[in-house]
Amino acid sequence: MLKRLHNLIARRLSHGQDGAECGFTLIELAIVLAVVSLLIGMGLEGYARSLDNAKRKTSAERMDKIEDAITLFAIQNNYLPCPADGQLNSADANFGRSLGGGLDTTTSCTAITNGAHVVPWITLGLDEIYSRDGWGNRITYYAIGGRAQASVTNGSINYHASASTTDGIQRSTTSYPYGRVLVFNLAAVPAYTTGQLTNSSDNAQTGCNATVSICAAYVLVSHGSHASGAYTGSNNPTRISVTDASAGEAANNDGDAFFVQNDPTERASASGIFDDIVRWRSAQSIVSSCGTGACGNP
Repeated sequence: MLKRLHNLIARRLSHGQDGAECGFTLIELAIVLAVVSLLIGMGLEGYARSLDNAKRKTSAERMDKIEDAITLFAIQNNYLPCPADGQLNSADANFGRSLGGGLDTTTSCTAITNGAHVVPWITLGLDEIYSRDGWGNRITYYAIGGRAQASVTNGSINYHASASTTDGIQRSTTSYPYGRVLVFNLAAVPAYTTGQLTNSSDNAQTGCNATVSICAAYVLVSHGSHASGAYTGSNNPTRISVTDASAGEAANNDGDAFFVQNDPTERASASGIFDDIVRWRSAQSIVSSCGTGACGNP
């Protein structure tokens, strides 16, 4: 197509070199304009895709930093920090800080509404920029095992399999803690069952098994370019609309302990658009990464 366009222009220009009138017909001008518009569109589409990929890379790098900070916090405290409240503005004393928990291992997390569980960057010792994804929105941090948030100890329910101890991210001899947040693959999300997560006395957690779900100690979510339900990373945050969220995105912004992971897709499908970036770790994985002499490791 480009070669034909070049030949057309060259032919018209050459016709005028002997002094004769030259020019383009209306049809030829229409063709030229159509080709130029097509090339511009292709260029913009490629640029948009490249920009989106760069933002996804930035998000992944910042989530790496967050996970390193969470592990360090677990080593120092033997439990996970509670989320910060993404609805608070910068004038609030708790802006960017873990709500509840602290060094007192019996203190519960403060209930947070409207799915506003975000990374507590100040508590984790991170610069504020690491609490935002590549699109500038707060990264969701969920480490509460159950819908009754105020009853949850240590920011995450991580029970040992053999007893009712609630000592957070800490190994007890050969017994490891349990994660209490469910993460499903998008294609295998079951119907919601209230009994799957009931209260802090649950030990084994009904519905958490290797075939349908993953039991996570915490989950991180960047809500992608679609950003459905995300909180903006400004000093006076607002929530991005949830009205056009797909089923998978809705599961990641509704504030309960069920999350969905999947490869991103911007095309229409039975599940709708899904471009969330989801990270999670099991409690046992965190304990193992604490190293010798930390998190109950010998």
